[in-house]
Amino acid sequence: MIEIEESSGNVYEDLSTPNANEMRVKSQLAAKIGEIIKARHLT
Repeated sequence: MIEIEESSGNVYEDLSTPNANEMRVKSQLAAKIGEIIKARHLT
């Protein structure tokens, strides 16, 4: 049977990635930039 663990909300922290909070912020920033590019029809 597969064990399921609830996420902390930060996948980088869940995976014990160094600088997990920094990585989370960078990914959120990249997502926001992507939204802006799409909204302005730049790509």
